[in-house]
Amino acid sequence: MPWRVLAGVCVPVFVGALDLTVVSAALPAVIFELGIPLQSGLGEASWVVSGYLLTYALGIVLIGRASDFVGRRAAFVGALALFALGSWAVAIARETPAALVADAVRALGGRPDASVAALYAVIAGRAIQGFAAGALVPVAMALVGDLFPEGRRAFPLGLVGAVDTAGWVLGHLWGGVVVQVLPWQAIFWINLPIAAVAIVVAWRSLPQPVRYGRRGAFDWPGAALVTVVLAALNLALSGNEASRAGLGVPDSAPAYVLPALGLAAAALVGFVILERRAADPLLDLRPFAGRNVLAVTANGLVGVALMVGLVSVPLLVNAASAGAGAAAALASGALLCALTVPLAIAALAGGALVGRVSERGLATGGLALAGVGFALLAQARPDAARQALAGAAGPELASMVVALILAGVGLGLTVAPLATIVVDAAAPSARGSAAAVVIVLRLVGMMVAVSALTTYGVRRWAALAPDAFAGIGLQSAQRLLDAGLGLTSRITAEMAAVAGGICLIALLVSLGLPSGRGPESGPRSGVTRRTGAA
Repeated sequence: MPWRVLAGVCVPVFVGALDLTVVSAALPAVIFELGIPLQSGLGEASWVVSGYLLTYALGIVLIGRASDFVGRRAAFVGALALFALGSWAVAIARETPAALVADAVRALGGRPDASVAALYAVIAGRAIQGFAAGALVPVAMALVGDLFPEGRRAFPLGLVGAVDTAGWVLGHLWGGVVVQVLPWQAIFWINLPIAAVAIVVAWRSLPQPVRYGRRGAFDWPGAALVTVVLAALNLALSGNEASRAGLGVPDSAPAYVLPALGLAAAALVGFVILERRAADPLLDLRPFAGRNVLAVTANGLVGVALMVGLVSVPLLVNAASAGAGAAAALASGALLCALTVPLAIAALAGGALVGRVSERGLATGGLALAGVGFALLAQARPDAARQALAGAAGPELASMVVALILAGVGLGLTVAPLATIVVDAAAPSARGSAAAVVIVLRLVGMMVAVSALTTYGVRRWAALAPDAFAGIGLQSAQRLLDAGLGLTSRITAEMAAVAGGICLIALLVSLGLPSGRGPESGPRSGVTRRTGAA
């Protein structure tokens, strides 16, 4: 019965995670159809992606704890209904939602542009989607704590982590497939019947509500502070300044970046102080005391390294595509499977190994393997992208695939041990919030990576382009394409080398993790065990 329930909740978790990156393939079509000018609207269009990421993280934090109060079933079903609403809003964004946005702008004394109103309607729908999709993850992870006894949670936690991560990294491929044959809105229409079926299944199969918190004790001040932290951080790291720099705007950070970072830091300090004193904190920080904090730190670094793979591969393939956007989306999504499928499999294998191998040994071994994979990825040649785009086998493509497989397996092996350390250290009344932290720290790592990679890539391109394109006339289209591909290959190789360094730092952090081996060896050293009915 527990496994059947877990399988039922993993399907919508996968669909919600899929939508995190699915729009990357559809975004060019969205911009074109809505008539958004690239020079003035590219920054706003990026919020179609970053807005989802922001509210995804908020949903994880807020609903993880809320499920401790209202029960897992109510939280899960409510999130599914909200996800369907957001999907519907995106699919019809040019109609009623755009009209509502335009009316709001007029009420404020503005003169709305129809295209911009539609874009903001898409962003709003994506934000609703993201919050709901994020809410599904900690509820599923907390259900593992409710349904499985301590000592048997590693594998199901690895399953939830694998399903969630696989959705993130397969979204680009799914989006590429859909936009090949259907309008981009179909991506969101498909979600509606899936959500409807999942609501019925969840309501019938999830256990009756078990509440661990006092009614009325939800930590609203903590929720407000964590919202400020994530919103300010996302604003500062949105990368819009980088895209503007690439369009010829002066290469200086906008005035809002440093104040936003300062606000995020101040709100974070206030949040930590508040949570340590609150009777019913949004996030119980006690499970992260001592060496357990190293698990969430390593998890954040894993998010940074993962995003390098997710960004660098599509960049390289698109540079070789000569404008064949849909074909490049499909080819890069297929190539990313060499990273994501092994990652998902390794996450499951890591869950099965936690009882036999120490969490510390499994995490450090996985990070070492990932570091090797990224080091090999840094040697990838431009011909690998050409071969991927043409669907032709070759030694360069084979070498790149091997590197991605090693990186995926290594990162996947870290999922279960890092999550197990955190969830096992939490009391039953705090499993929802503890599970939230596991995913949110990885998302924050991904947010930081997106900003850093965008800024780094734009600046390196601006620095290296004069030499790369020197002496090539506008009439030499093939030479321009080759030069651009070579330059992109160099930049993505540098990104991969940085990811290898991140894996090394995470490995050093993981050396300090508790050294326990699971149920056979008794309690882990350095982990505060908590007992209670599951």
